[in-house]
Amino acid sequence: MKRVLNYLIAFIVLVGILLANGCAIETETQPQILTDVEKENTETQINPTATEIIPTATEVPAYIVKDSTEAFTSAQETINQSTEVVAQKERLQRWLDYWVQFDNRPFALDSADIHWKYIYDDPAEPQEAVVLIEVSGPDYKNQLFGVPMNEEGFVDFPPPVTGTSIQPGLGPLEINPNKDNTQLSIDQGDLVRLSPEGKIVERLVAGHWEEETLIKGNIFQDPQSKAEFDTVVLAPSPIDDPENFTLFQEEYLQKINEQAETYRDQAINEYFGIAGSEGFFLFHSSVWKPIASYKFKWEGQEILNKTFLYTSRQGDLVPITLTYATENSWFFDEEFAYQTPDGSQKMDLYVLYTFDERRQKEYPGDFIGQFLPTAISSELQEAVSQIWSSRGVPTQADYEMLSKTPLILWSFQEER
Repeated sequence: MKRVLNYLIAFIVLVGILLANGCAIETETQPQILTDVEKENTETQINPTATEIIPTATEVPAYIVKDSTEAFTSAQETINQSTEVVAQKERLQRWLDYWVQFDNRPFALDSADIHWKYIYDDPAEPQEAVVLIEVSGPDYKNQLFGVPMNEEGFVDFPPPVTGTSIQPGLGPLEINPNKDNTQLSIDQGDLVRLSPEGKIVERLVAGHWEEETLIKGNIFQDPQSKAEFDTVVLAPSPIDDPENFTLFQEEYLQKINEQAETYRDQAINEYFGIAGSEGFFLFHSSVWKPIASYKFKWEGQEILNKTFLYTSRQGDLVPITLTYATENSWFFDEEFAYQTPDGSQKMDLYVLYTFDERRQKEYPGDFIGQFLPTAISSELQEAVSQIWSSRGVPTQADYEMLSKTPLILWSFQEER
C-alpha cells in the first residue's frame, strides 16, 4: 500500500511538471495581443519621443522669369546668349529672390507673369543689350523694371534680408518704356531714351533720368592763351561731325540766351558793317568781352571759339561766335592769338564770313576752306541787312541765323 501511495505521489508530481512545461511552451509560441492603449504605452516606454510631430519644410516663394515671347534675329540671339547678358539675367534673378522674401513683395506670386525684355543699341545690328523684366497682368500692363542703381550703375548684389519690408531705394527700378513718345535704346552701356528723330534726349543715371547734354564742362569762361585750353569745353567738330555739332550749337546758344536775359554787363554796342566783295564784317567798339567759349578738334589741332554779345540797332542782344585761326592759317596774328582787347581803347574787329574759290586755291590746306562757305547766302544777306539797318525789323529767325553763322576772327586793329 505504501508503495502504491509512493507511485501515486510520483505520478502527480510528474503530471504537474508536464503541465508546467506545456504552459511555458504555449506562452512563447503564441503572439501577444495588445490593445491600442497598451501599444501606445509600450512604445512610449521604449521611445519617449516617438509621438512628437516633425514639422514639414515650408516651401520658399520664388519669382520665375519666363523666356520672352518676341521673335529674335540670329544677331539678337547671339547677343541674348552672350556672357554680358547672362550676367545681367543672373543679377536680376538675385534681386527677384531678394524681393520675394518680404511682406511688401512687389509682384504677386500667383498673378505676375514675368518675362525677360531685351533692349538693344541697334535692333538690326546689335552690339550690346540691357536686360530688364517685363511684368504683365492687370496691375502692371507690361511695365518694365530693372534692379536698383547707384553712381556706378546697376547694383549687382542685394543686401542681406532684414526686417519684413523692402527699404526705400532697394525695390525694383520702374522704367516707363513710352515716356513722351520716346524709345528705349542703349548707348555705351547706358539705358537712354531716343526722340522720334533718333536723338538721345535722356540718359538713365544713378536711378533717375537726366536730360542728355553734349556740353561737358563750363562754357562761361574767357581763355587768353593756348595754355588755358585744357579747361575749355570740347565740342563736336563742325567739319568732321556736323550733325552732332548742330546739336551742340543749339544747346550752347540756348544757355547763352538764357544768360543774356539777365545780362547786365557791357556788350558790343556800336555799328558794324559788311563788305560783300571782300567777305567780311567790320565791328567797331570799345567793348570786347566774351560771354562763353568752346573748342573743337580738326586734324589734331584744337581750334578755339569765343562768343560775344552784340547789341542790335533794335536793342536786342545777339550772340555771335568767332573762331580763332590756327597757327598755320594764312592770316594768323601772333599779337592777338587767342586774346581779346582789354577795352582800354576802341578797336575795329574784322570777321571773315566767306572763303571764296580764289582763296581756297591759294590756301588749299587751311581749315578755313572747309569751315567757311564760298559765298554768303541770300537769306543770311537779308538777315544781316535787317539787323544792321536802323530801319530794319529783324525776326528771331534772323538773329538765330546770324548766331549760327560760322565766322573767323581775322584781326583786332586800332580804330581807323
